[in-house]
Amino acid sequence: MLEFTRSWLRGARGSLLWWSVGLCAYAGMLWAFYPSLRGNTGINDLLKSYPQSVRDLLGGADLSTPGGYLFAELFSFMLPLAWIVLAALWGSRAIAGDEEAGRLELPLAGPRSRGALLAGRSVGVLLGMLTVGAVTGVGVWLLGLLVSSGLGLGPLLARTVLLALACWVLAGLALAVGAATGRAGAALGASSALGLALFLMYSLGGQVAALRDLRPLLPFWPALGGGALGTFGWPEAARGLALLGVGLALPLLAIPLFNRRDVGK
Repeated sequence: MLEFTRSWLRGARGSLLWWSVGLCAYAGMLWAFYPSLRGNTGINDLLKSYPQSVRDLLGGADLSTPGGYLFAELFSFMLPLAWIVLAALWGSRAIAGDEEAGRLELPLAGPRSRGALLAGRSVGVLLGMLTVGAVTGVGVWLLGLLVSSGLGLGPLLARTVLLALACWVLAGLALAVGAATGRAGAALGASSALGLALFLMYSLGGQVAALRDLRPLLPFWPALGGGALGTFGWPEAARGLALLGVGLALPLLAIPLFNRRDVGK
């Protein structure tokens, strides 16, 4: 199984690098604008004129503080959407994408089982996502030092890794659908549609009464529910482990379907 993990990570090195660089570069651009807002409480008065739904989406953050600014500009919207795209792309390509491109025949010609291939590549996707999450967290922290943000590495790293785990569930779904159907389009569509639906439910949860009680159950809650990069504790760690388990279980459940169908047909 580990050989399939290593081979997937080798093939994804370029994608892993550019996603990490791109997310850090976007964070660096945001930090570049922060000094003009530091201590400017007038921006909060402007936010009060916005609809409540918009303020809820920004997490009620104080934009004059480093944590509030970063949460509102990066964590509340753009970073989750980027992670949804990343999870759907990597998850759909790991099995179904390679099958459609004719690259699964050689791995399956060896003595290893299809289950080992699916499990190994699933672990590879997981490790890749955790790596991008960790690099993003460290990169955002280092870039914040340039503007004297005063933010600690721990909260930033915890939030980026938890966000990676939230979207790992979507990658697990894409891996499962891809293994079961052999169609990358179906895997990409199912995972991205679910991710956008879950994020929309989370975003509207502060306004829609029917969704308010569901918010803590959504995968984005551990990473974003605290708002303004609050403290990280055992409850968030436990939920992160639960997300890890769910994401691993989904492709494993698809192994029987993967074993039964004709690959490449």
